[in-house]
Amino acid sequence: MQQYLSFIKIFGAILVTAVLAAPVSAHVERSVGAVSAELHIEPNDAPVAGQTIALRFGFSSTDSGLSLASCDCHVTVTELDRYSATLSLTQLATEPNSSEQPFTFPHSGEYKLTVIGQLRSASGSAPFTLTFPVHVAAPPAKPINPFAYIGYGLAAMLFAGGLWAVLRRIDRASR
Repeated sequence: MQQYLSFIKIFGAILVTAVLAAPVSAHVERSVGAVSAELHIEPNDAPVAGQTIALRFGFSSTDSGLSLASCDCHVTVTELDRYSATLSLTQLATEPNSSEQPFTFPHSGEYKLTVIGQLRSASGSAPFTLTFPVHVAAPPAKPINPFAYIGYGLAAMLFAGGLWAVLRRIDRASR
């Protein structure tokens, strides 16, 4: 009986972990030479195909020579070489060395965002290229019904209770 109870405990822990687990995203930072850029996608770094999002880039430089206002910078969005778009990066008035561009990913899948830039003011400054991988989720097929999760929870509890009853009956019969 003890082995059955430990099985139920392990199964329950796995079930609870699977139900409560959520995907985690973070800002992506890339550097080349003295230039660094951080990509943040609004909302929540989780783009969905067909929904307009904001591509937000924050730039920094180790030699303090970077100014987005004096940079010929653009970002190219590529999806497996079948879709490509180019956006100019302009400095936000409220935040120096930051840029925000609205964008809509047409399809779900893997994309590559390539930031290409060169400072206008510095003579002989080397151009820089930074690449960011982005996963775009498919749009939900239908609106999520929060009451459906109650049904899933009840079904899991009924299954666990039924399993417990069967194992208890087997244990009593073996005595």
